[in-house]
Amino acid sequence: MSSQLKYDIARLTGIPALFHRLNRNRLLVLAYHGIYDGPKRTGLLPETFVHVDDMTEQLIYFKKRYNVVSPEDVLDSIERGSILPPDSALVTFDDGYESFCRLAAPVLKGLQIKAIVFVSTRYMDRHEPFWFDMLWYFFQYSTFEDIERLCGLLDINKNQDKGLIKKTVFGKMKRMPLEKRDDLMFNVTRRACEEDGSISSMISLFYPMAYEQIKYLSADDAVFFGGHTHSHTILSAINEQEAAEEIRINKEKIEQNLNKPCVFFAYPNGSQSDFNEIHKNILMKAGHRAAFSLTQKRSIINKDPFDISRVHIAPEDNIKSLDMRFSGISPYILEIKNLVRYIS
Repeated sequence: MSSQLKYDIARLTGIPALFHRLNRNRLLVLAYHGIYDGPKRTGLLPETFVHVDDMTEQLIYFKKRYNVVSPEDVLDSIERGSILPPDSALVTFDDGYESFCRLAAPVLKGLQIKAIVFVSTRYMDRHEPFWFDMLWYFFQYSTFEDIERLCGLLDINKNQDKGLIKKTVFGKMKRMPLEKRDDLMFNVTRRACEEDGSISSMISLFYPMAYEQIKYLSADDAVFFGGHTHSHTILSAINEQEAAEEIRINKEKIEQNLNKPCVFFAYPNGSQSDFNEIHKNILMKAGHRAAFSLTQKRSIINKDPFDISRVHIAPEDNIKSLDMRFSGISPYILEIKNLVRYIS
């Protein structure tokens, strides 16, 4: 059964519509990552990259279907208790790719949508591509011998499915100490860029914005910038002191460059196991007012402003799939799947 048919059947049951009604007083937050243009490259880019035409179509629908609020509205609701209208929704972008400035910002401006962009300042300081995208590129285009070599360095069984190897490598490297990950990525990046002695045009998509670009976008408050740690490190993978430093450096660099307070934050990776109450307290003491996870739900933001969930937009998403996911039903479907898997 095709995905589209599943969405049609689900809609006919009336269940998604019921969840929409039940969740209409919970904030819906979208999370985009990379944006690209030109020919569509379905399956040929990381799973976080969405074509600008798809994003535009989604945001046009989004604005018709929901009451799109601004970051100021959300902050006002958190700090002063003001009530957001039913079916309120917010747009966010993670990582701060250069493509946001070039492709996404003009679309948002045309639709009069204010977004929050969460940036990791280490990549802006160094003007280097994000490590997770370069690792994806390595798996996509390296030889089997190169992948075997990486498995040896990480003590991973090389005699298994490539997809499982990739998942295991990503899982290990996401939670690896920064210095060790840097050493591994130096070799991965070097080998990934060896082809023709130049950097692939695809790799150019993996770079962050420069500080001059975020200054320009922030000038008239059309775009808000939030923290995403300095080095895009999962907070629960490091100790409390290291986490505090990651948050402090990130916040200070954003504020120094924009001359504005940085009050929003998004947890790297964003699953429920990637942060805890200790990190929420660090963020609060640092002066942040809200923090966003990536747990595919809708949130009552005043219940816990340091765990406002978001829905990740994937390249295969369309209006039907997003309408289903925006209802807030996804976590319940996942629980049922896990229960069935456990029973069987």
